[in-house]
Amino acid sequence: CQCKNGETGSLCQVIPVGDGSCDAFFNKQEFGYDGGDCCEASCESSADHQCGRQEFAVPSDDVETVQVDSVPVGFPFCRDPLYGCKYGETDCWTPTSTAIPLLIKKSSGAFVTLSSNGRTIVVSEPELDTIRVFDQVDSGWVQRGQTLEGEAKSRFGTLVAISTLPGSVVRRRSGRVPVIIAVAAVGRTVNYVEVYTFEPHGTIWVG
Repeated sequence: CQCKNGETGSLCQVIPVGDGSCDAFFNKQEFGYDGGDCCEASCESSADHQCGRQEFAVPSDDVETVQVDSVPVGFPFCRDPLYGCKYGETDCWTPTSTAIPLLIKKSSGAFVTLSSNGRTIVVSEPELDTIRVFDQVDSGWVQRGQTLEGEAKSRFGTLVAISTLPGSVVRRRSGRVPVIIAVAAVGRTVNYVEVYTFEPHGTIWVG
């Protein structure tokens, strides 16, 4: 088997990710952005490669000897959204979690509302008359309860307000905290507001 992109193994089944060397081909989401090799904050050096450095063959007086030199190149190809700062930057925005996919496929028509403690987010998509609420768990978002649905074509979720406990209280509690959301539907023929609550040990939203 002729391996094309640095893979090893009899069937090229071993891909070179997480080895401390940034490989452009594997620097994609499906390969975990080369196992973290291309970002300073996620790269871990291995016995064969050192993070942020690249090996180059340099001329040698002895034609039978290949001299290899390790040169610092930094992390110019960091693409992982969890490590959004470019190499050398310190004053920039950096995502704190993975992305939440939208249900709607259009370029507009979705809104987000973040709680004051930064741990709960409401994603409203009025064109679909739906509301979803997510809690941040580690570096990801987990949906809380069921997807809330309004009346058809009511533009349910046009306006949303959320109430949660202060961050200082959240840090002292384990598990989920109570959340209250108010949702407005502002359609052409239908206009209303509904209020929902979700208790810490509940499984559904109650309106």
